[in-house]
Amino acid sequence: MALLDLGFRMPISTGSNDFSPDGIFGAETERVVKEFQRSVPGLNADGVVGQHTMGALDDKFPSFTHRINLHFRALSLTDVPFNRMMSSTERVYAQYGIEARFASGASLGLSEEDQNRFNIIKQNCDWAMDSGEFFELQQMGPSFPLTDIGVFIVNKFQETEVLGCGGHSTNEPACTVTHDCRRWDVAHELCHVLLTSAFVPAHNDHARKRVLIAIHT
Repeated sequence: MALLDLGFRMPISTGSNDFSPDGIFGAETERVVKEFQRSVPGLNADGVVGQHTMGALDDKFPSFTHRINLHFRALSLTDVPFNRMMSSTERVYAQYGIEARFASGASLGLSEEDQNRFNIIKQNCDWAMDSGEFFELQQMGPSFPLTDIGVFIVNKFQETEVLGCGGHSTNEPACTVTHDCRRWDVAHELCHVLLTSAFVPAHNDHARKRVLIAIHT
């Protein structure tokens, strides 16, 4: 990932999109590692990612310059283990000097009546939602600072193809994902919250590029 972000092309390892490496350290990866090593004075171009090469890669990227504190509020457990979802979110933003930090987590502990009412969120996702079920949901649970971001986990939306929504009420940043969201969907929705509705394009067809092209920009 670091080599790709530095501009080294790896078409065999990534297919045609240059955004999703296959995880195999093959001949192409070795060749690109050597190319990187030759670009750094003092490194031995042996194709091995050892201590000095890792250190040189680390030097190419800044340490954390920003932090986003995330407060999770759950109506439902996610299909993806939470630790994997959180580590995926951390990984996405760390590449750009942003620390995504777990700040708190809580079950909303709704009454049976409210659990039934919010089992399916009967409102379409939109950018600004100062009323409706998304708005009501995001007012529930322990409060958190308005400088932080709430991440609400629900069962499902009425829009059956939608797994996440970055819409929230004015000046109360939050996003919502469904229990069957993918490991990258929290990072994706956070991107919408951070960039606001003014960012264009809102989406890109490629799963990883969809998140990262926005952050790069």
